[in-house]
Amino acid sequence: MTEPLTPNSVVVHLGNLARELEKATDELGEAEREAIHAKEAYRKARDVAFLKAEGPQYLREVLANEAAAVERVASELAAQKASHAKDRCYLIRTRIDIGRSVGSLLRAEMNL
Repeated sequence: MTEPLTPNSVVVHLGNLARELEKATDELGEAEREAIHAKEAYRKARDVAFLKAEGPQYLREVLANEAAAVERVASELAAQKASHAKDRCYLIRTRIDIGRSVGSLLRAEMNL
């Protein structure tokens, strides 16, 4: 069974969510930096492989894409990690908004 909500418990919960949001925002920044570096590593690996490949351009492109496949996957995974971190920040913000609404309802109830 859940405990009854009090203004103090709402404030404590909102404080915890604010700290969680701060941590998630820091993680998002780091994930976005990793995604940028991974994308650049992929581009570089693909370009180097393209320049080393021989034959017609379409064949060189295929060979370069194949040679840089590991870097491409790493880049896409890093982008997905950043996207997930962004979604987590959004979720925490939503939880904060819900907590604010609950706090407002408690204040209104106390005024009655």
